[in-house]
Amino acid sequence: MEKATCCVPGCTRLVEQQKMCSMHVSRLRRHGDVGGPEPTRRSPAKSEEERLARRREQCREARKVDRERKLARRRETYVRDHAKIREQKRIWRAANIESEKARHKRWNDQNKPRKAILQSRRRARERQAPGYSTPDQVLARIAYFGSRCWMCGAPWEAVDHVKPLAAGGSDWPANLRPICKSCNSRKGKHWSGVSALRLAA
Repeated sequence: MEKATCCVPGCTRLVEQQKMCSMHVSRLRRHGDVGGPEPTRRSPAKSEEERLARRREQCREARKVDRERKLARRRETYVRDHAKIREQKRIWRAANIESEKARHKRWNDQNKPRKAILQSRRRARERQAPGYSTPDQVLARIAYFGSRCWMCGAPWEAVDHVKPLAAGGSDWPANLRPICKSCNSRKGKHWSGVSALRLAA
């Protein structure tokens, strides 16, 4: 015995329930009318664009996950083989001492401001000075003084702790100023003589 077709005029689908096909039953439930809106059809061009956009987003997510996984593996390897890695680097540097010296010289010549900032931060850490300043904050202080020594006006060569670290000075940006090597040597660790040195300069 053949199954009856849907009772909706023009529909040739087989009956599922209520003398209607599954599509018209679904329309009746959603819209209260079997003649509800036709299913929206996306244009092929728009569908292709959306598919490519989804694919690009999936690729970005996959790259991000892969990058995080690689970083985690590197960190794990470094922690596990820290001593071994340091020994390998020491052996390599000893065998390539001339190229290492040339590389350090190139870096120092190309990064003089950064080197001065790093040296200043290292001294502060060694003395466990209070306060902290980022490289951007130090560069902002240097720009505030016109990239010149705050004592004599010559081009700056180092970062000075106005109140010396030896006298309890901090590493906050307010205590940092650009200075030339000559004035830095004259000032030294003296705190009370800063004003006199500035006037004498």
